[in-house]
Amino acid sequence: MMQMDAISKKIGVLAKEGDARFLEIGKILREFYDTLTEEDGPKKKALAQILSGSKIARRRAFYWIEIDRVYSELKVPRKRLIEVGWTKLSVIAKHVDHDSIEAWLNFAEKSTAEELKAMLSGKALPAHTLTLKLTEKQYGVIAGTLLANGAYLTSGAGLANKEMALLKICKTVHKAWQAGIT
Repeated sequence: MMQMDAISKKIGVLAKEGDARFLEIGKILREFYDTLTEEDGPKKKALAQILSGSKIARRRAFYWIEIDRVYSELKVPRKRLIEVGWTKLSVIAKHVDHDSIEAWLNFAEKSTAEELKAMLSGKALPAHTLTLKLTEKQYGVIAGTLLANGAYLTSGAGLANKEMALLKICKTVHKAWQAGIT
């Protein structure tokens, strides 16, 4: 059990830095998970014990294990994987191989996780895309406003839930405009 305690502590320390350490955590978890035998008891229970000292959900841990299993075999710079982010990497993981990795990463870098999921499931992509050319100052104002209205930062320093936050802002402004408040 000492090994489990040491691994659990290490995961807890890394997890405090948030999703930014998903590659390291995934590697540690995969190595631990792959060494478990029937004598150790149910693998999921052992994994839950390892994760108990962190705020990492078991489902997320399994995604990170799969990411390590798939991408550790491929020659991709860690920095690039971190920039793409664990969510998108998990979406494309079942489709990448040595021949297709570059195309998939390029697509993931230009798409949201939802767009990737829609494309892979054959569903229609969102009907409209809004592209803005902003200065750093303008982006700071918009990002801050989006964060204040429900968007949140991703591990790749991007914004998630920005569409819902923008709609919330627009509805508020629209109501004010209808009421004659400017």
